[in-house]
Amino acid sequence: MEPLFLAVVCGCQAGLLRDALHEVYLPRIQRGAASFAAKVLGIRGALVSALAHFFENGKWGSPMQTNVEGQGLTTEDQLLILEQTGLNLTATRGLGASEARVCYERAESLSYSLNRPLSLYSALMGQWLFSLHTDKLSATIQIAKRIYSLGQEQNNSTLMVGACRAMAGTLHFMGDFEAARRYARDGIQLWSAKGTTAQVEEVLASAVGCLFYGGLIIWHLGDVALSNATIVNAISLAKERPKNHAR
Repeated sequence: MEPLFLAVVCGCQAGLLRDALHEVYLPRIQRGAASFAAKVLGIRGALVSALAHFFENGKWGSPMQTNVEGQGLTTEDQLLILEQTGLNLTATRGLGASEARVCYERAESLSYSLNRPLSLYSALMGQWLFSLHTDKLSATIQIAKRIYSLGQEQNNSTLMVGACRAMAGTLHFMGDFEAARRYARDGIQLWSAKGTTAQVEEVLASAVGCLFYGGLIIWHLGDVALSNATIVNAISLAKERPKNHAR
């Protein structure tokens, strides 16, 4: 794998950005939707080091420009790189990584311009995770509400599970346990009924998050036995996802 990472670095340094992305990084390192290097090998740190070369002097959120004809990154390419970078920065540097927030904010802008609701969901979810760990809850709940509205607009069960996780998690820390429990329960029920599949890659699996927050909330409400059972289910589900950071 090391020669492939070196090929990406050398390609970017030579201004061959599209070749580095479409000839090496995507098909040979990540192997398309399989995300081989991330999910199978678990070498997210190496991915961050490689992706850094697609940005101007390591300035996260500012994709590199090139004078080599036909090698410039398209808007779609930039969005993909921002999504990959934000995800891997969050996974390696923590949920409060400011570098990841920069990527997610830029990705949000491009998602609107390209009309990509799934990418917008990823960008907002990344911002929610950052806000939950670094900002006031009054700001965090606004992001959670935006995610929830997006899920409703798209009528997408996968997005709605994530939206319920965001609402439940935020309301839990705000102390509104009854409302948080309703959202966690809705997310779990939707996931169980629809059998939702992962349409976007996330650092923390949304179904696991709903179970996790559901268990915490039930504990606060006094049902320790049910809380323990819910947390056990969350752990079991997380273990079914190899290399997933929800584990």
